[in-house]
Amino acid sequence: MAIESESTCRKLNPTGKAVREDAKKTTFVSFSGVAGARQLATELCQTADQALRPFGRRADRLRELSAFVAGRRA
Repeated sequence: MAIESESTCRKLNPTGKAVREDAKKTTFVSFSGVAGARQLATELCQTADQALRPFGRRADRLRELSAFVAGRRA
């Protein structure tokens, strides 16, 4: 049985990613702030909802998915 040392263990945050894993990446939050990223997500969901209108109820799952992604807090 192998025992992992502290140096090989990754500290994970609630999203399952290593802490500060995205620190060097450009993200919506890094260039527009949290409020700006949330606003952009809302706008993108509205655009997606409009594009899905011709599909009626058949696109309800996609609408739910976009709302879930936009509403994530992690």
